[in-house]
Amino acid sequence: MLQLQNPLLIPEILERISLFVSAWTPHRHHSYKDNISDHRPISYTYRPQDLLACALTSRLWYRTFYRQLWTVFDGDAMSSSHSTRCSGGGQPPPTNKAAVVPEELLLAYSAHCRVLTNYSRRISAVLACRHLVDLTLYGNSPQSLQLVRSNPGLKRLTWIGAMPDWGMVCDLETDAMSNLTSLQELTLQQWDISDGKLVEILRRNTGSLVKLRLKQVQGFDVLYSEQEGKEKEIQDRQDQDLIMEQLEELTLDCEWIDNFALLDFITQCTPKLQRLQLSSTLLDDARMMGRLAVALVETHPELKPSDAFASCYSKAQQIL
Repeated sequence: MLQLQNPLLIPEILERISLFVSAWTPHRHHSYKDNISDHRPISYTYRPQDLLACALTSRLWYRTFYRQLWTVFDGDAMSSSHSTRCSGGGQPPPTNKAAVVPEELLLAYSAHCRVLTNYSRRISAVLACRHLVDLTLYGNSPQSLQLVRSNPGLKRLTWIGAMPDWGMVCDLETDAMSNLTSLQELTLQQWDISDGKLVEILRRNTGSLVKLRLKQVQGFDVLYSEQEGKEKEIQDRQDQDLIMEQLEELTLDCEWIDNFALLDFITQCTPKLQRLQLSSTLLDDARMMGRLAVALVETHPELKPSDAFASCYSKAQQIL
């Protein structure tokens, strides 16, 4: 007589079930200012009770469920200095148990990590992450560069080159990003993107990128380099044009004067754009906003502009 195996003892089924039992709850920060300028990424609250209960069921369940505790690495939540800071000033001690996890343990299990955010260089060694899908980085330390290079399957990347109050920006690290060809969301903040650095990254992700956010960047002066301009005279122009085939959402928080190519990029390179968010520094330039509004009425008649841009866009429609 054929004896059926208990489904809850089949590793493949347990592996699937474990994906739906999360120890981490994501939440966004809500700034009292216009949140388009809020540079803080999504952070996580650590609630492992359900996963731990599953892991304690049996040895097989332990091997399957325990690794899921490490799918998220929140640098703030797992920082002992963060724990001290939160518990000072008469505040109740934090309930986040991840704050006291030893560094050697994090290194040992970092290979299971799929999401890494709020990374503030707490770890001096290189993490063994090779399957990240969501990465948030500050600065361009060797550890940061290695994380980008080692995870070509990234879907979401937020990279802040310098904190807003540092007063200087670094060149965008295009070499470290050379293997990224399937990004769906990209946020770049506090970078110098001149000399075609941004275009180089965008070209590799024209068929996948859905959301692009550029904050406090500078140097986006031309869409194409001088060499590309010469090639256009010889080759078919369509082969050289930058067309973001899947881009639906574009957020810009910078200045026109530092990025003269923004207008051409918005109107010429984003045929499927559905949502456009602009910071006050862009909206306050009436001349550039007028040019943008008139161009968008022709190139993106179905675009849904943000509330702050709606009146300018509406006037342009009436003019035409």
